[in-house]
Amino acid sequence: MRDPERVRRSNRLLIVIVILMLLYGIINRMQSGNDSIYLFGYKIYGTEQTSETAPEQEDTK
Repeated sequence: MRDPERVRRSNRLLIVIVILMLLYGIINRMQSGNDSIYLFGYKIYGTEQTSETAPEQEDTK
């Protein structure tokens, strides 16, 4: 039979790992500037991102 204290300790460790992974994902999104939130592949929150292309500069030699 399993030791209940060992099971509790491993459950806490798993919860801490999941929380750290979620924090990493949140910080990574904040640094990338993407504030969209997706749920099952559908955007539920966030601004529409438009790609602005800079005009190409011609090399004059």
